Amino acid sequence: MTMIGSIVCVLGVFAASAGAVDDAAVRVGVEGALARIETAVLAGDAAAYLAEVDLTEPEFAHEQRYFANDLTTRRPVAFDLTLGEEIDVASGVESGVASGMLTMAWGMEGKAARELAYRARFVERDGRWLYGGEAWERFEETPGVVVTHEKGLRGIAKATSAAFAEVRGPIERLFGLEASALPGRTQVIRLYGSVKHLQASITLSYEAGLSGWNEPGESIKLLAPREVRAKRLRSLVAHEYGHVASFEMGPRANFAPWWVLEGLAELAAAPYREGKREEQVAAWAREGKLVAWDLLATFDIVQRDYGAHVYGQGRSMVAYVTERWGDEGRNAWVRAMSAGRTLDEATREALGLSFAQVDAAWRGTLPAEEK
Repeated sequence: MTMIGSIVCVLGVFAASAGAVDDAAVRVGVEGALARIETAVLAGDAAAYLAEVDLTEPEFAHEQRYFANDLTTRRPVAFDLTLGEEIDVASGVESGVASGMLTMAWGMEGKAARELAYRARFVERDGRWLYGGEAWERFEETPGVVVTHEKGLRGIAKATSAAFAEVRGPIERLFGLEASALPGRTQVIRLYGSVKHLQASITLSYEAGLSGWNEPGESIKLLAPREVRAKRLRSLVAHEYGHVASFEMGPRANFAPWWVLEGLAELAAAPYREGKREEQVAAWAREGKLVAWDLLATFDIVQRDYGAHVYGQGRSMVAYVTERWGDEGRNAWVRAMSAGRTLDEATREALGLSFAQVDAAWRGTLPAEEK
């Protein structure tokens, strides 16, 4: 990490009573935090990493804990943080906040080196400077949703906010959550300008392509589309808010099979999708390429070749359960899994059949395998 220059800044209200800020001390404090982050990341020490992060905002705290937890099993072999020459230090009510360009370079074992530069935020808490994530703009003109975004994405942020307002109610009704705390909650959505930035915000090891992300308690993360197309944007937002809604079904919701979670999110997005997607599952059935459900169940171990099956087969099965047992039956099935029941236990309890029987019935709705 390089020590570069110094900053010249006065902290408005604070300066009036305490004199000018020690500019060099701000840089030393921020760079000290970055150096400790480097050490923690390379050691795979999640607790030490989190000690250097501002965890005040709940969504960001959840995201950073997920990021840190991944370090314990997938730590990089190289990691470097370089602070840019200029830092902006806020004044007045925002005193104790600074921002500057941060370059993050890292490498995972056996993988090509990666690098990302973005404007980062730092916060002073109890005399220590902490990392506070991206220093982004905020769009807050729509009740119930805040969209944070990179500079230059305000138009997409506005469209995203409008899309969320349109899909929110129908999805909450789909999952039977009208009387829950979810409708009264302010949803945070983060818009990323590049897939590389979105990936790195999840974990340093993440490298699969994606257009959105959500885990329990986190913001919705979206890759900003190149152009604003209302239907496409509604579909993207609906899929991720489908995840948010499914996580409200019970304390163990995120431990349901991955194909169930993606199937539910695809169900939420279905009204806003262009074209039909059933043909792919039908083709897999004809070609004998359906995948066993247990091979689609766990996010970390599903083979990359089966990624499309997680979404496609998951969507098809969830749609079948919905058609046969209705929204109420499907939601009871999901709530049972979200309470900790196994897939088969939940299926017997909510649907009155074993999962093997439901699977056989679902397969009976698909084309026979061609010999």
